[in-house]
Amino acid sequence: MVKSLIRTRDLFIRCLPPWIKISKFHLKPRTLFISVFADISRHIFAFWRVNLKNKRFGVKILVCIFPPILISLVYIFRSSISRLGTLFPACPSYTFFKIYCPGCGNTRSVQHLLEGDIIGSLKFNLSPAFAIVIGLLAYLELVSIAFGKHIRIVPRSRIFWAITIVAFSVYFLVRNFVNIN
Repeated sequence: MVKSLIRTRDLFIRCLPPWIKISKFHLKPRTLFISVFADISRHIFAFWRVNLKNKRFGVKILVCIFPPILISLVYIFRSSISRLGTLFPACPSYTFFKIYCPGCGNTRSVQHLLEGDIIGSLKFNLSPAFAIVIGLLAYLELVSIAFGKHIRIVPRSRIFWAITIVAFSVYFLVRNFVNIN
């Protein structure tokens, strides 16, 4: 067992790029693994720090590339994500008292959003659609900050959020008495 670990370690060391320095201290498998990733991250950050004139380049890359990749992954795996919603237990307030809680319908609403049915999503619950709109506005604000222009897009006034909370509270109460479906 020990000899196979040593052979694996030696093969791993031979496959590493030449700019990663391995000393005798790093010969244990766990410290070798940690030191290799520390060396790689150190070289990446050194590249960003030394070779790039604009220091916000890494932030711009993350802001512009990460969300589209994340959205693409959600789109690709939307059926698997929708199936995860069936694993949640039934809402106890609706099961026992036949009263919709503020979270009732969120799972079905997200499932309809993943299928592209916006109207069907809004019939079950308004919260996920509202959260997506606010998240999109926050993302656009983050992009503007990353590119050097601070444009405030997300509403920050207390009046807006008070009206939003009152409107959602009224919606959560009214939907128990009026059948929207």
